[in-house]
Parts: sequence; C-alpha cells; structure tokens
Amino acid sequence: MTPQDFLAEAERRLTGAKYAVERATLQGVPAVIGRRKPFRIQWMLTQLKTSVVVCAVENVTAEGWLAFVADATRIAREIKGGLPNGLQSGYGAVPVLAGTTVEPAAAGIASQAQPKVEWFQGFAMPGLVDLTTRQEYGYNGKQLVGAIYVPFLRKQRSLITSIVR
Repeated sequence: MTPQDFLAEAERRLTGAKYAVERATLQGVPAVIGRRKPFRIQWMLTQLKTSVVVCAVENVTAEGWLAFVADATRIAREIKGGLPNGLQSGYGAVPVLAGTTVEPAAAGIASQAQPKVEWFQGFAMPGLVDLTTRQEYGYNGKQLVGAIYVPFLRKQRSLITSIVR
C-alpha cells in the first residue's frame, strides 16, 4: 500500500464515520483531518471535540514521529472551538502517522509512550502504521487520567490503523 492509498482510505473511513473531513498540509506533507464532537452521558455529560489527523510518509524516524504527534495535538487543541477547554468540553487528538518504513525507535516509542494528557483539557491517543510490514503501533496500557474517553479514542485510532489489516 502506498502512502497516497493509505491517505485516500483514511479519508473514506473518516467520512463514513461522520467526521467533517478536510485536506491539509502538516510539516510539508499532505494530511487528512477529520473533526467531530460526540457527546456521551457516560462521559459525565461532556463533549469530546475529536480530531483525527492522518499523514503518510516514506520514512518514519523517532524524531519525526514525536514532531508529528506534537503538531497534530496542537492542531486539535487550536481547532476545537466552543467552550474553553475543561468546561464540559475538551479535545481528543488522534494523530496517526503511516510510513513505508518505520525505524525501530519510532515503533518502540509509539508502543510504549502513554498518551499526552493536558489536565482537564484533552489528550492525544496516537497511532503509527508500517505500510510495508502492516504493523500497527500505539499505547494500549491502562490510562488513569481521561479513562472514560480511552475506549472511544482507541476505537477512532483503530478506524485508521486497521487500514493495513
């Protein structure tokens, strides 16, 4: 699967999951951004303004991976809109980066690093995909802060990372 095919399928899946989808450029690379603001009673009557940010590149390094996650999380925080973060409203960033090759250090970080949490505001649930080996990487351990949102955000991450299955 090529990076372009991955992006096209990500766009199709996000549209099918009722995301408002737009094309953008992130770090000079084509990106697909899906936005949605689901509301759940089990989330203590809050909205989680969710942004799924997807990029596909040739090579993923550890430094590139970390920079992508930081940029995608910043984008989610900035485009959230609405009430101030923390007042019955927060953001969830789901950055997914796919690469034709993924350096082992990047895969290790993606598998072991807990999601970045900004207290009472939002957090990121990143995913990494190796398009050649069809491996998916992302933290799947326990999450204390924001635990009520974790199943939803993992499902959104899987919506994109499962493209290679």
